[in-house]
Amino acid sequence: MLVTAAGIVLFLAGMAAARYMKQESQSGVVEAQTFYFTSDMLKEDTGTYFIDPMAESFTIELYNFADSERVTSADITYRVTVTGGTVEGGGAVFQGTMKAGEKNSVSISVIPTAKPENSGGTLELEEIRVVAETESPYKKTLTGVFKRQLGNQYMVEDENGHNAAVLTMVCADGEKDITITLPSGVIPDEADVRVTGYKDNQCTFRSPGYGIYSLVLLKSEAGIILTGQDSFADAIDLSQYDG
Repeated sequence: MLVTAAGIVLFLAGMAAARYMKQESQSGVVEAQTFYFTSDMLKEDTGTYFIDPMAESFTIELYNFADSERVTSADITYRVTVTGGTVEGGGAVFQGTMKAGEKNSVSISVIPTAKPENSGGTLELEEIRVVAETESPYKKTLTGVFKRQLGNQYMVEDENGHNAAVLTMVCADGEKDITITLPSGVIPDEADVRVTGYKDNQCTFRSPGYGIYSLVLLKSEAGIILTGQDSFADAIDLSQYDG
């Protein structure tokens, strides 16, 4: 009887184990493939850069790894699309594959379209947009915007009779403080969180880094007309104006 009871217990245990294994096999749990698709200049949240307006081309790099230890375990098929230029070799679209198992990088040369002449003395903000998209094994999109400007630039928009002017800054470097000297009767919009200080006609503007930023300048008299357009390093002087 003891042998029979033990046999029944083992039989029931075997059925339970078989049922568990069947449930596990039906759950469809599969380990995900490691996947890295990165670039030196293209970003998931869009990288913004400034390039020499006279440059005939610039190069971006695509990678299938995050570092020396983390490499994508499957072939990556991808497509690069350029707006405002072409990929070297012709065409605005480039397709390719990066092989699995070892670190791979791809260099893509982008040729901007012919730069049109400036008109009306406006600040030229022509840009080239590059988008890299993977098609397999997973979907991922990296984007870069390349503005044809050399270094930091600023311009002021103002008109007679207006109580405010707008200072636009095209910043080609990293996060830093910009000192803006203003004439008497003009103050920055201190509701702007990037204005970190104002004293003795000098405003401190905290630039977040690469990008285009606008600052409203409030005038005590509508007859004050601010002017200016130039390159700068970390200071802008608007102390002179046409009265």
